[in-house]
Amino acid sequence: MKRLYLFILCIPFLFAEIPDITFSSNSFQSTKNKQKHSTIFTSSVQAVLSASKASNINMSQYARAHVFPMKSDGKITVVAKIHTTANSDRIRRTIRDRSGRIIAEYRQYVEFEIPIEELRSFEGDIDIQRIAQPFHPYPHAITGEEVSLTKANRAQMNGYNGQGIKVAIIDGGFINNAQAIAAGELPENIISYDFSGNGLDTDSIHGTAVAEVVHDMAPYAQLYLLKIRTAVQLGQAKDYCKRNGINIINHSMGWFGYGWGDGKGLICDIANDAYNNGILWVNSAGNNALSHWQGDYSDPNADSFNEFSASANINRVGVCESGSTLTVFLTWNDPWGASSNDYDLFLVRWTGSSWAFQAASEYTQNGNDDPVEAFGVDIATTADYGIVIKKHSGAARSLQLFCYENAFKYAKAEQSISQPADATGVLAVGAIAFSNWPAGAIEIFSSQGPTQDNRKKPDICGVDFITNYIYGDFPGTSCAAPCVAGAAAVIWSAYQNCIAKDVWNSLQHSAIDAGAAGFDNQYGAGAVDVVIVRRLSAINNAYRGTGDVIFDMVPKGGVVSIFTVSGKYVTSLAAMDDSYRIIWNVCNSSGPVAPGMYYCIIKEPGGKTTTTRLMITRSRYSQ
Repeated sequence: MKRLYLFILCIPFLFAEIPDITFSSNSFQSTKNKQKHSTIFTSSVQAVLSASKASNINMSQYARAHVFPMKSDGKITVVAKIHTTANSDRIRRTIRDRSGRIIAEYRQYVEFEIPIEELRSFEGDIDIQRIAQPFHPYPHAITGEEVSLTKANRAQMNGYNGQGIKVAIIDGGFINNAQAIAAGELPENIISYDFSGNGLDTDSIHGTAVAEVVHDMAPYAQLYLLKIRTAVQLGQAKDYCKRNGINIINHSMGWFGYGWGDGKGLICDIANDAYNNGILWVNSAGNNALSHWQGDYSDPNADSFNEFSASANINRVGVCESGSTLTVFLTWNDPWGASSNDYDLFLVRWTGSSWAFQAASEYTQNGNDDPVEAFGVDIATTADYGIVIKKHSGAARSLQLFCYENAFKYAKAEQSISQPADATGVLAVGAIAFSNWPAGAIEIFSSQGPTQDNRKKPDICGVDFITNYIYGDFPGTSCAAPCVAGAAAVIWSAYQNCIAKDVWNSLQHSAIDAGAAGFDNQYGAGAVDVVIVRRLSAINNAYRGTGDVIFDMVPKGGVVSIFTVSGKYVTSLAAMDDSYRIIWNVCNSSGPVAPGMYYCIIKEPGGKTTTTRLMITRSRYSQ
């Protein structure tokens, strides 16, 4: 898995081999069902129900191609959103009476599996608002130097190892976690819970690799391994964290099809609720800088196909090998659950002389649907493939494409943040390779901001491409996020009375600026740098960039007096509120102070005095 993104080096060569040839509408005939569908079933569910009636369709292959979970026994998994006034007990009984099984429940959502023929009987149920397709999350791995690079080792030597802090890794699988424990890469006191019902050590090794990074950074933190596969299960895991006093959640996964990227939608709501209840949610920003495209629908030749450039309506994804999978999501800026603009998504294959239709997602959006089309195709023939978007009906909208496995020829790195990293209550983490740490450059695949509502993201960068027991080399924002989560645990263990926002601020204020000066949409605040400024500790805190210096754990009424090494008075700052923090803008009454060593005397209201040193490496406004 560590070689998944080696295709990046070949992209220009692969795309240069075949000229841009416009795809013709005569190359295939749409099979779209023009009939208005159910008011309860979303169009994707209705499509599965319709397909199951056809004698010539392999339903297992159909479901897989449409990213729809289906078991070998023919049972399909769906999510029902019930009305707030619904008789939920009756719905549970109905599911069981129809040979169904409830998998998970979260607030108004009930996830269950049921035979397809029994699902039809829910049509007209007055207690159900809608029955929809559940999408699963995608790991941000492209498949431990992180400790020393982020200076967490210095904090560990001072006794700050994450002790007293609970960190939950919410992920899609923890295969080989027992082997990692036996090898000493994970602690023996791990607490785990499987919300998927499939077993903790099934589906993926990704979560085990992520947990290892957290443990390297904060070896005394209490780790919780929580396995999920759907949004409903993610909500359950979040509530578990609230009940069990979890301080930090790491989620190195991205979700597609649940929102536009503006911090809204079910997945973002779940993460924001965790933050609003005192939990620091750390999330990988995504690996989509090369595999994301966005633009307004353009059709100058009036053939209904979107133009990605002046001469092409195909967005190529390069060569896909036989036996591989290609997963693509199309979304547009309509309200979720109320889309009336109908777009379709197609996969085409280069035959050697022309482009031929290969697969399609043609759901109907007619007023009560999500603005989503998606497919996950098993590639049968090694060839060059491309993506086509067609407007079936409605108005021109802003469109977004995400491809999980491959890069687009026409890619847009900006606004490629995946959910829930776009949420206001989520600390989104980009990736800088250890070989480029800390100045950058950013990893070529690391997702970039801004969000769709124009907020800057990511918030900070962690290190990736480190040595890992599970993966060997571990590239991706999946690795960078637990680096930051572990750093947060180290800081929180030093300041046990902090709240999540304090730790968030501390991480950003101590970050090493990278890329453009200041907070930007590639690096956020910069490279994470674990700096512990604490009473009773005299640590050289290197100030870099043009931000502020923050003194934590100073109670209201406390005063910080700053002097040069020769004893010359510079300035004084007072803690005016209960935030336990004083912020210095690196200036005195005359302006920015000069680079050099400064002594900071912290005097608390009760008279207790401690001294810490501060090294400023460059003037605030120096170029």
